Amino acid sequence: MQRALILITLIVLMAACEGPAGPVGPQGPAGPVGPQGPAGPGYESIFIGTWINEDEGTSDITRIVIRANSQTIFVHMWGACHPTDCDWGEETTDIADAYDNRLSLKWNFSFAINTQVIYYLDYGRLKLDGHCHFIDNSGRSDYDYTNYFAKD
Repeated sequence: MQRALILITLIVLMAACEGPAGPVGPQGPAGPVGPQGPAGPGYESIFIGTWINEDEGTSDITRIVIRANSQTIFVHMWGACHPTDCDWGEETTDIADAYDNRLSLKWNFSFAINTQVIYYLDYGRLKLDGHCHFIDNSGRSDYDYTNYFAKD
């Protein structure tokens, strides 16, 4: 019972701390993560929101929208396409994946597999490292990419 009250209190405090600069919480580039994960539940909240690529001319991922429930983190992405961005859809990862300040994702398309790690750098900033492996026998070379995102 006491644990449930503490959890509810933390959720209410996190919601109250949300502001234009993002959530208020641990200091430093990675936040306080110990051997068993971050200090306290709800750490996935640092990822939640809409993120825009800092490079307006990117040929990679242009936008990320992240949301979560009590068990799952949902990551929706859009890639650079013309005349409008391509909707990659939504992938999921377990809520515990956020405990080390990063999320790991795998996108399976008919022509390629994209593996990604999204790192939380600081309040209002993400780094995405990705690898694209082509599986369509097109002869295209695999490639790696890195993008930085600011919270919208």
